[in-house]
Amino acid sequence: KADFENLTRVASGNKGSNFPELHRVVMNLKSWLRGVHHHVNDLQDYLNEYCYRFNRSFMKENIFDNLMKRMIEAEPCYIKNISQ
Repeated sequence: KADFENLTRVASGNKGSNFPELHRVVMNLKSWLRGVHHHVNDLQDYLNEYCYRFNRSFMKENIFDNLMKRMIEAEPCYIKNISQ
């Protein structure tokens, strides 16, 4: 706690009510890590990717809208500029 000065403890109203969700996240992480990831040296990168994918899973309905917005706002990209 000394490392995190802004950290405060909040009393829980429903003790244990979030355990099923927490358990599901931990089990998904463990099964995902067992899939293809074998090197402990890259563990932090694997965890970063899992966090990205986990957070991204809540934004699925916005992916198409974000893609359209980026395509509309971007400068045109012509084939003659790509092939040079």
